[in-house]
Amino acid sequence: MRVRTNLPRGPIATVIFLAIGIAFIVGGGVLYWNQKSFLATAVQTEATVIELVRETKAVEKKRRSSSSSDLNKKRIVQQTVYRPRFRFSTQNGEPMEVLHKQTSKNPTAQVGERVAIYYDPANPYDIVVNKSGELWGGVIALVIIGCVVACLPVLGKIQSPPGS
Repeated sequence: MRVRTNLPRGPIATVIFLAIGIAFIVGGGVLYWNQKSFLATAVQTEATVIELVRETKAVEKKRRSSSSSDLNKKRIVQQTVYRPRFRFSTQNGEPMEVLHKQTSKNPTAQVGERVAIYYDPANPYDIVVNKSGELWGGVIALVIIGCVVACLPVLGKIQSPPGS
């Protein structure tokens, strides 16, 4: 007895899933290589969070309603995010203030907190906070998604043991 799945079947679907999965894995490899290249030339230092810049952005969300007419409707909601501004000195002693490129719903650092960062000496405005999630989270996510997508055609062919 076959396990029921809603996955597309057939050789074309298998090739498509494998190609998409491999593309995600390759993307993870490229991101890993870029991050390693950045870290090879980057300078590590400590920075102080001097401000949490509050930003509001519009986010599209699906409506949650029991009415069938509202199932496909979407609404725009305003979401507050925070972006830390860091102060640090370069290896040449030049003072820098840099607004981080990443935002978060919940601030990961508080004003006055000292955090380890990496910066590009050729462009000190290019910084990465020394946290495993920021350094490697994208790589890990792409590789995991790629592996799951590449394995979907195989999972669609799994059979239950006889007699089930």
